[in-house]
Amino acid sequence: MLGGLRVAVKWYFRGLFLPSVLVPMFLLMLLFYGLLYGYSLGLGDSGEKFRVVYLVVVLASVFLNPLFLASEVAHVARTRDMTVFEVSMLGCWVCVAMARLAALLVYLAPYMLFQVVALWFFVRGVGDVGLEVGLLLGLSLLFYGGIAVVLSLGGSRVVAVVGSSMLTFLLPTSVLILVGSLTIYRVSSLDVFTSAVLYLFNAPLSYVASYLYGFRMALSWTQGALLLVLVDVLVFAMYVYAFSRKQELKI
Repeated sequence: MLGGLRVAVKWYFRGLFLPSVLVPMFLLMLLFYGLLYGYSLGLGDSGEKFRVVYLVVVLASVFLNPLFLASEVAHVARTRDMTVFEVSMLGCWVCVAMARLAALLVYLAPYMLFQVVALWFFVRGVGDVGLEVGLLLGLSLLFYGGIAVVLSLGGSRVVAVVGSSMLTFLLPTSVLILVGSLTIYRVSSLDVFTSAVLYLFNAPLSYVASYLYGFRMALSWTQGALLLVLVDVLVFAMYVYAFSRKQELKI
């Protein structure tokens, strides 16, 4: 099985990093973050600077994440016929599923590193939250990546790309709207269920918003991170199991 997995990983790593796709996206991120960072340098108040951190998280979780994840899903998602061909060539259903997950994780790694470095620049001098926000951002992106590969089980690349893009945009946006409502109605604390939902759908934005606007979440950021880790592992395991079941179902 290890030999088959090694071959499958090499197969999915072919064409994984396309300069024609990645260079424009990273240049776009550099442009947006550069403009925000230049703006933050002119702010003297740490509270106002922290609002810029909030804008960075909004930009990443609502706009950049769906864009970057869609480009990855377009690579790992396959039609039914292509899946049958790959399994016939590689000879292992589990190896193909694991190789797709490996490609997903490797593809997202530079983007997550970029976000952590960018957040470090933005949070200097305005709060010791850079590591927390970066970790939550990465775990949240893995959650939506897991949803994307689960959607790819249907055998349609279009459904996987469009569906994952919509969910990665709509669910974090719903948290943004909810946070706005909390500030309007001056809600001071959230129960465990609401806190869990906020961490699940948009962990970095929820954490920064609670830090900025002062409402207390029933779950700490470490508990929220642990929840995301458990859910991420569960989603990935469910994907591997469901994909391997296709062998028995003759799909």
